[in-house]
Amino acid sequence: MAWRIADWVTHGEWDNRQRGRVFGWLWMAARKEPLSVEVTGNACRDLAGCFLAFRRRATAPPAKPAPSRAILALMRRGVAGAQTASRRIKVPALPEDEVEIRRLLGLEVPTRLANALSLEWYSDQGERIVLESLDFDLQISTPLWNLTVAEEERQRQILREFLARVHRRSRNRGAGPAADEAQSD
Repeated sequence: MAWRIADWVTHGEWDNRQRGRVFGWLWMAARKEPLSVEVTGNACRDLAGCFLAFRRRATAPPAKPAPSRAILALMRRGVAGAQTASRRIKVPALPEDEVEIRRLLGLEVPTRLANALSLEWYSDQGERIVLESLDFDLQISTPLWNLTVAEEERQRQILREFLARVHRRSRNRGAGPAADEAQSD
């Protein structure tokens, strides 16, 4: 299951200028203070060594109010997953009203590929958190350092080991926290 949080976020900052650590600040609708995030690991090569600022476009739908403090507390610390500003996703190649008409008529909707911001991490409790959207304008700094192939492989290994520990722990104690407030997959 994944906590998909893009609908809650109005803007944010993501900082991987320190090797091995990612710091984030996510401002959510109806909340004054940002959610601060600190995860072990690095972003993907396009964001590794960089500072990223992002803001929801004025044309994007308004953000939904943030979930409870208890849910947000689960998201604050963890291990980095895939974090990139260039996740390739399929999007309709037609205006939204034409897409709806084609779907109602049972016709195929043509698609195209687009780059989405995708920030993924796993909380200390093993919950997967994903912020993935096309609705943000991005500003990315010049990298202070570059991710090596060895560092990239080490990151994958750390994530595999972490998820294996979480899986063993959850088998021994039962399932993780319920996700009633979030859209999940």
